[in-house]
Amino acid sequence: MTAAVVRRFGVGYTLQIAPVCVGLSSIATVLAPGVLSGSIVRLTEASTRYTLNRTGMELLYMPLSGELRNRVKAFIDISVDRLSRGLGGVLLLLLTGGMMHLGIRGLSLVVIAFCAVWAMFSTMARNEYVASVHRRLESRRVDLHMERITVSDVHTIRLLEETAAGENPRQAAYAIGMLAEAPGYDLLPLLLALAHSSLREVQGKSTN
Repeated sequence: MTAAVVRRFGVGYTLQIAPVCVGLSSIATVLAPGVLSGSIVRLTEASTRYTLNRTGMELLYMPLSGELRNRVKAFIDISVDRLSRGLGGVLLLLLTGGMMHLGIRGLSLVVIAFCAVWAMFSTMARNEYVASVHRRLESRRVDLHMERITVSDVHTIRLLEETAAGENPRQAAYAIGMLAEAPGYDLLPLLLALAHSSLREVQGKSTN
């Protein structure tokens, strides 16, 4: 189901599913605090973290060069992830102990606030992702074979289609070649639409 969601909605909306679902389930906890509502929040977070959210995060690395991707991913997975978990634990201790001593409703409100910030950063990441893919297409340096996630993001596909129909012959031919290698993508409609293109490189790709 994760691959279908990413193909349909793209990286940006896929990344927003987790904060929205956790935020909504936290609202239920505010309205009706208890074991059941708390369990739903935990189940929602656990089920989206390693599926939709993980896939969306992995796709964000795609426009980066191989060397930079490995360095950034290693830093985030090793340092940022573990540091954030530790800070989350410290924050939880501060909110539940001492003078604050927030209850379930108070903690749920804090979670909702963090989910709103999370969703905002997801939107920013989506915009930067699209811009990065566009820049990589202009330099013809996007390599889907280097990506470990075998799904086709809708935003990347759309940019490739726009590039294939553009006026730059080399970029257009490169985009067609990339689309031909995208898993599950039907290239025939695009080739038929570009069959009468005035660009020789595009005509050659369409004929092949």
